[in-house]
Amino acid sequence: MPETKLTFKSDKFRILQITDTHINGFNGREGKVFPLLRRIIELEQPDLAAFTGDIACSQDVCVEMFGAVNALMEEFGIPYTYTYGNHETDGCAGSKLEEVLLKYPLSLYQKSPEGVPGFGNYRIPIFAGENSPKPAWYLYSIDCGNDEKYNVTPKETVSHEGYIKRGQIDWVRRVHSEDSAPSVVFCHIPLPEFNDVWMFDGVYGERHEKVYRPALNSGFFTAMWELGNFRGFFSGHDHVNSYYGYMMGIMLAYGRNSGTHCRCRRGFKRGCRVIDLSADGSLSTHIRLSDGSVPEETFRPAKYDRFNYFVR
Repeated sequence: MPETKLTFKSDKFRILQITDTHINGFNGREGKVFPLLRRIIELEQPDLAAFTGDIACSQDVCVEMFGAVNALMEEFGIPYTYTYGNHETDGCAGSKLEEVLLKYPLSLYQKSPEGVPGFGNYRIPIFAGENSPKPAWYLYSIDCGNDEKYNVTPKETVSHEGYIKRGQIDWVRRVHSEDSAPSVVFCHIPLPEFNDVWMFDGVYGERHEKVYRPALNSGFFTAMWELGNFRGFFSGHDHVNSYYGYMMGIMLAYGRNSGTHCRCRRGFKRGCRVIDLSADGSLSTHIRLSDGSVPEETFRPAKYDRFNYFVR
């Protein structure tokens, strides 16, 4: 277990979600990423940074690139969690990145429990105070894997976004049933329900591309809903979606693209998502952009009624 104990230092615990920086190497373009992160850190003063994958995308320099990111975290003294993206597990780093994540003093990363598929499935407690006997929150990190091979027919196999496996869901059900608190999840690839939430519930923020979700629904959202006190699921992966909405009381939210290398949309400003947790179990969120501004995340109404859509 990491030695760092996360505690509330005020009425809110602030998390800075950093995602999809896609740092390719020290060739100049990544030079915009570090000033962006530095400025947002200075403005938001987070208690924790949560990386949700695809921080680097060149397998030759992935570990080196994250070394530079870690140096920035150490400069500000910010502990952080790390969730693998598809670019970390498609040959980019894998176990080599895990080795360094386990050594950095401010990294809260943990190896997956024995028998649980993927890299870095773990949870971190946050306490209301130094002497609090039980956690006020839990933060879950879940590995989405990389491209999955889906057997569509006996003769056709399609490569598509990975999904959360049954072993991971069983682990979450087990540990959360044994010891629970209000919880949020960080995972790189959005759940299939990220498509449902804008269709049936309405969302706040920007939606500029389709949801690049798994081809199958393995039931992770249902597990969160049945367990009862999961408050949010935060993803990356889709570079120009940064909306959030509530489905069955659970917030489904994209981070904000923090990178300069990756495919994006003209005029789409990079930034980070900020997540504020309260000791009473509630949360709120906003976007901080690279220019220092906080955009209004306008509500976009649902397209269809959830309970009538399938029977009309």
